[in-house]
Amino acid sequence: MMSVPVVWTIAGSDSGGGAGIQADLHTFRSLNVHGCSVITTITAQNSVETTGLFPLAADAIRQQLECLQQDMPSAAIKIGLLSNMQQLQCVADFLKQWPDTIPKPCIVWDPVVVSTQQDRLSELLPEHCTELLPLVDIITPNLEELSWLSGVEVIDENSMCRAAEKLFHAGLTQILITGTELGHSDEISDYYLSADEHIQYIQQKLETKHSHGTGCTLSSAIAAALAHDYPLEDAITVANAYVHQGLIEAKGIGRGPGPVAHTHWPQKIKHFQGLKRRSCPALTSSFPGWTRNPDCIR
Repeated sequence: MMSVPVVWTIAGSDSGGGAGIQADLHTFRSLNVHGCSVITTITAQNSVETTGLFPLAADAIRQQLECLQQDMPSAAIKIGLLSNMQQLQCVADFLKQWPDTIPKPCIVWDPVVVSTQQDRLSELLPEHCTELLPLVDIITPNLEELSWLSGVEVIDENSMCRAAEKLFHAGLTQILITGTELGHSDEISDYYLSADEHIQYIQQKLETKHSHGTGCTLSSAIAAALAHDYPLEDAITVANAYVHQGLIEAKGIGRGPGPVAHTHWPQKIKHFQGLKRRSCPALTSSFPGWTRNPDCIR
């Protein structure tokens, strides 16, 4: 009997159930992986607002990580909310010390800073994040998070590429920039960028306000697909289709934006996005010496 891949989520708990750990575990179950959780922060949150943030101490996070590693090592890890520098340093130190006897997992980081309700969730500063960038395989920021991380105001494709290049110089190897419009009011695009690749994933824009947890769901779906040995480009394709069908079926729960629906493996062609391979003039450097995880780049 084939074993089920194990995927960890290192993230905050959303008491409203729409994002964070809760969205990740729903996604993992939908995509047939066993989800384990390392909680970084407890939030008092509903569909309208976040009224409380209770970050765990770094030692509590470290013990969760070490306990899982001893018995349930992961094929992939999704990282979400890290509330402060102490938490980020704890996760970075743990990843740096990953033992050679255990295969290194694919690591997806969704750099959450602000909630769907526009509540600030993290005390991190952009300069803190440079500690973690070289240790992950891909990050999945939206435009606001990309601007914050890079210090570049992203207003078009050229500034998006310049922002990505700054992060590449800080040690990042791959990025998926999510939920962009950039002049196309009827389309939503995700842009995958690396030193030698630029792919635009294009979906028709859906008219719905029920999109709580889209970033968490997308990044955890990528991690789940990677755990099933999908090549990264295919993992992004599957994850994007999973989110798209979840947005189509999403319903309101509470007075604010409802959560993405958690359904099943995407199978209908209408849920899959169009792809364009693009050139990115701002990415002109060759970045020798990168140490990517070869299992996550095919």
